[in-house]
Amino acid sequence: MKVFIDEMTWRELKERMHKTDIAYLPLGTIECHGPHLPMGSDYYVSTAVSILAAKRTGGIVMPPLTYNFTGATNAFKGTIGIPMELEMKIIKAVLKSLWEQGFRRLFVISTHGPNDVPIRMAIRELYEYERVIAVYFNPHKCAVNLASKEIYNYRA
Repeated sequence: MKVFIDEMTWRELKERMHKTDIAYLPLGTIECHGPHLPMGSDYYVSTAVSILAAKRTGGIVMPPLTYNFTGATNAFKGTIGIPMELEMKIIKAVLKSLWEQGFRRLFVISTHGPNDVPIRMAIRELYEYERVIAVYFNPHKCAVNLASKEIYNYRA
């Protein structure tokens, strides 16, 4: 089953939309992650989580948005950052376009910590002013919480 929208024909997408209204938008920066990880680590993880979710739900995955607000990593070579306001505008435009096409369960997936602010603001403004509903999920925060509970339970 195809999950990426860009790999589908418009007829395949139309057919899929008879079965689902779920779309995943993975986000992640191109930035330094130390000497041991590739620059695309954030969007690799977000995209992988989106693929897994889409396979379980029948949803579709949008191409990842890799130009994001980066925060402190701007100091490292290769980091590509955009202003927070621009990221918010892009997120809102993509989600609004999906909503207008009939997608009603919209998920934004990101593991990049500084993305919390522009993503949450974009989702909040979309709801407040456009009545477009979307959810933000950070798998990194979920993993840290689960690991912390396991460590605590192990020690107890």
